[in-house]
Amino acid sequence: LRTTPLVGGASRILCDSPNPRGASWGPNGKIVFSPLTVSGLFVLSSDGGTPEPLTELDAESETRSHRWPQILPDGEWVIYTAWTGNQFHIEAVSLESKEQKTLIEDGFFARYSPTGHLVFARDRRLLALPFDAKRMETVGTPISIVDDGVATDPQSGAAFYAFASDGTLAYVPGGRESTAPEGTATLLQVDAQGTARPLTDARQGIHLPRVSPDGTKLLTTIESGDESDAWLFDRERQTMTRLTFKDRNAAAIWTRDGTRIAFSSNRDGVFNLFWKPADGSISADRLLESPHPQFATSFSPDGKTLAFSELHPESNFDIWLLPIEDRKPLPFLNSQFNEAGAAFSPNGRWVAYVSDETGQDEVYVRAFPCLLYT
Repeated sequence: LRTTPLVGGASRILCDSPNPRGASWGPNGKIVFSPLTVSGLFVLSSDGGTPEPLTELDAESETRSHRWPQILPDGEWVIYTAWTGNQFHIEAVSLESKEQKTLIEDGFFARYSPTGHLVFARDRRLLALPFDAKRMETVGTPISIVDDGVATDPQSGAAFYAFASDGTLAYVPGGRESTAPEGTATLLQVDAQGTARPLTDARQGIHLPRVSPDGTKLLTTIESGDESDAWLFDRERQTMTRLTFKDRNAAAIWTRDGTRIAFSSNRDGVFNLFWKPADGSISADRLLESPHPQFATSFSPDGKTLAFSELHPESNFDIWLLPIEDRKPLPFLNSQFNEAGAAFSPNGRWVAYVSDETGQDEVYVRAFPCLLYT
């Protein structure tokens, strides 16, 4: 976390914030910020020093993160987004007493408007409620102030807008029926000399393309409006086929033989692991059930073990291994740091992964346990 003079000059480091989710600089010289994807809020002086915890996560309610804070103009209260289970809520905390209040049950990325309203995002709309900042209470029912679409990130609970001190609203548009936002990506093929060639003219909200083992197809996630699904692109036929149809689906990968795909879906509340035939012939089968979000990353070369990441409220992102035969998950790395992105080596005896144990994301390699490898 840094500050920098607006008139020019060197920036100054205040403290570590490895994977931040928002910061707010208040009129009293205090900065409230969220340093990690899974953490409460912290506060420190704008002069630097040691951050002090402001909020704690409630394990009983499965609260995973407090993020996107804003210190109100009086400098006494902070509004923020709470990520609980698979939902976002708007809450507030006192900087002095640390008293906490829930303000809005269904919404994210709240901001205080100088007009005396609490503005927040829901779906791709901006809504406003009259707000009594002294009693920390909302009044009445929310009204829509931007209904034609605001760009949001439903995974992190961010919305791309801000208020000026005179009440002027600036925002990034993102139509409710458009891709995210307005279809900004296309599939490219890049050769060894760095020459890029489009595989299709379509511009869509494309994420994490994966080439099939035989090289003939591409598996990718496409976001469109409030939907997110796995799609299959046939390179020879130049066709796109949708493979998932229910709620939000993400992070699809191939099995080693190319006959199936594994993916994450929130169709039952929390992102858990599913798989299905790559030809879409039958519906998806659940691989694992957990109260914590899970994301598949790699199959072992023999196809018997799936590496996946799980987001835990106490240990952040962890790496687990799932033997496909008995489906009893085994921990591979579950420290207090974030470990994710596990990938098996071609011979199956190593796992590469990303960890932030040094304060920044770095790539590591660890031997795959011999007792698990056959």
